[in-house]
Amino acid sequence: RETGLITGINIASNASKQALGAAVASGAMFIRSTGWVNGYYSTAGFIEPQAPEASVYKRLIGAGNVKVYADVMVKNGSHYILRDKSIGEMAKDVQSAHGHGVIVTGRSTGVMPEISHMSEIKGSIKITLMIGSGATTENVDKLTGIADGFIVGTHFRKNSKMNMPVIKDKVSAFMDK
Repeated sequence: RETGLITGINIASNASKQALGAAVASGAMFIRSTGWVNGYYSTAGFIEPQAPEASVYKRLIGAGNVKVYADVMVKNGSHYILRDKSIGEMAKDVQSAHGHGVIVTGRSTGVMPEISHMSEIKGSIKITLMIGSGATTENVDKLTGIADGFIVGTHFRKNSKMNMPVIKDKVSAFMDK
């Protein structure tokens, strides 16, 4: 409320129902779900798709206005079990499960997704495409033609390390571009 900025909620290990509850309680406009559709393995174990259960919960708590942005092939995850689906097909699954946007990341934090993946997703969906890792001041011009938005974290931090403070000048330079 203080800034007027659109805010969202992401609760680690794909706690989509909990994020929806927190969004309703706080007035947040969206959640990020790292496994809305198409489960995967992470260091926390198997991450089950959340859409079936969380969609019902979303209706029950009156969260119809809360948007869902969902990852496909999320960073730091193993997607070996999904080798029979292209990334475009996974993105279509997000759209079919009433997601409002698809988030694509590189293989790990701070790594840009493959351009071919972004292009395939963009050609497969009618919903928003967000870049979830790897956007920097140096490459944002190239990515702007493909992505509708960016999630930026480590790039804004000292030495691009998550445990370091945000550098205001890095944020300003990125936003200027």
